Amino acid sequence: MKFISAIIASCVFSGVAVGQDMDALDRVQIDAATRKWQTPVTVDVGGYVQTRYTFSSGGGTDKSYGFTVPRARIILSGSVYNWDYKVSGQWSEGGDFNLKDAYASTTFEGVGFKLGQFKTPFMKEVLTSRVDILGIERSIISNNFGQGRSQGVQFSHDFGPVTGKFAYSDGFYSANGKGPDNSYAATGRLDWKATDWLNVGAALSHNEDVERYWTWTADAGVVFGDLTIDAAYVSAEYEAGTEWGTTAQVGYRLSLMNSSPMQSISMENLLAKRISVFLPLV
Repeated sequence: MKFISAIIASCVFSGVAVGQDMDALDRVQIDAATRKWQTPVTVDVGGYVQTRYTFSSGGGTDKSYGFTVPRARIILSGSVYNWDYKVSGQWSEGGDFNLKDAYASTTFEGVGFKLGQFKTPFMKEVLTSRVDILGIERSIISNNFGQGRSQGVQFSHDFGPVTGKFAYSDGFYSANGKGPDNSYAATGRLDWKATDWLNVGAALSHNEDVERYWTWTADAGVVFGDLTIDAAYVSAEYEAGTEWGTTAQVGYRLSLMNSSPMQSISMENLLAKRISVFLPLV
């Protein structure tokens, strides 16, 4: 019997400040809020670096191990008068740099409006930032069925505990001009915060790229203190037939430092979200 063993350790360093003097931090926050009120233009710089050590052996393959930096991302965000904006780019392994987000957004009469390049509202796992996902990487299911980024416009509105979003774009995974010419996607999603510990979502999308197809997904998540459980189902109706997949993920948050509130928040962002179990079901 072939046996493959693999060890993967990953750590994300986010753009989070660590401070000891909470009074000084309060003054900085108050000053920042005052300056935002005084000036119509703001710029915030952030990002993260993910580093990883992997070891793999067995199964008739050569042993491999070593350190990698799968991604290093820089993020510029802020506001210009009544508009918010976000521009981000990422260096990946091999040194390639790709534009990720590049959009502007605003709210008018309770309706949110976004245009540019962004993640369209389909699979929840894809909409979740990489520094907040339960697993070290997103699931194979989300890579196969998910939406990625594309250029387009999006409208959103809050109906109490329900949030609705609709986007018209160039199609799934069409960021930076990728994808066939004249492709499009119309995508809608509803998220319902049923209780403090339960959230439910569903989305539907019609795509036309190489072929026309419908795809839909439903998901649910529960949070019990530091325990998080997420599950999702997704299906795509292609001309050749139906394909589907489902995932279940379980994560537990550990706080390693409690000596000061600011240190505790920082350590959670850096380390606590990496202790998880990922169970892909096909």
